[in-house]
Amino acid sequence: MDFPNIVRAQNQVRVQKGMASHVTNNHVIIADILSRLPVKTLSRFNCVCKLWYCMINSDPGFQALHHSRSWRNPRLLFRLSDFDFNPLEHLGHRYAYNFVSTDTEGKNICLMQIKVHEPVKLILPGCFGLLVFSTDTRIHVCNPSTRRILALPDYKSKIAGFGVGYLSSIRRHKIVRLIPRRPSSLHLECSVFTLAPGEEGFSWRVLNDQCPYLVDQFSLPAFANETIYWKIDRQQALNRHNDFIVSFNIRSEKFMTITHPADWIPTSNLDWRSSIRNSTQLVELRGTLCMIQTLASSHVAVCKTGGSQE
Repeated sequence: MDFPNIVRAQNQVRVQKGMASHVTNNHVIIADILSRLPVKTLSRFNCVCKLWYCMINSDPGFQALHHSRSWRNPRLLFRLSDFDFNPLEHLGHRYAYNFVSTDTEGKNICLMQIKVHEPVKLILPGCFGLLVFSTDTRIHVCNPSTRRILALPDYKSKIAGFGVGYLSSIRRHKIVRLIPRRPSSLHLECSVFTLAPGEEGFSWRVLNDQCPYLVDQFSLPAFANETIYWKIDRQQALNRHNDFIVSFNIRSEKFMTITHPADWIPTSNLDWRSSIRNSTQLVELRGTLCMIQTLASSHVAVCKTGGSQE
């Protein structure tokens, strides 16, 4: 190759490197802008181009960035509302629901509609951009930003409890399902589904460890510090006196139990004729497990790592 051709080739390489750097910089800027948008606005940009579609739907880094900024500035409360519809317009589905968000001004916005064969039994609090809900025999995962719904493989037995968590080290969600081995069993079989298509297969993974208690099916679990927490079934909690919460760490995949706060008032201590109603609920507050107990007034106990309370 003569000297003019070498110079020309070097110039072409410089131009190509400059174009690549320009494209990379543009991608970073676009990702930074889109990560600041609310979910409904973001969903409108799926059809702009293939690059944006892949970034919004498949890029774990972008999803982590969007979640971190949304978490710092929470704006919406999700609720599930059912409505009447014409069965002929929804062939094969018996139930339809709307996921509705409420802004700070009290205005309702319908984010997406779901159609299922069974009535929705329980819907969990949002976890890192995903909403998870269950029917009697099946668990569904939906992403409001993409309006996609994934029905996980079902099971013949009724679901006794379930939860969802996010493991930041692998950037994956884990769905945990609890099912009784036998109708009279006081222990629950535990299965884990990792949302990682193409890596672990589309199936539940049954663990050797069992959940040591029945969990309260009518109380929502909470997720904090890589751990899912359930309230123990009311009758078992009364018999055990101290144990009140059962936890499952999604990293080690091990169960533990936590005692109730020292000033917690069990239902058994209340006279059945009393007009006071005892209600307790587990919630996550800024990465920390909290328990709210409502009697004549509300009391919040904040549980630190290791089960200690404030």
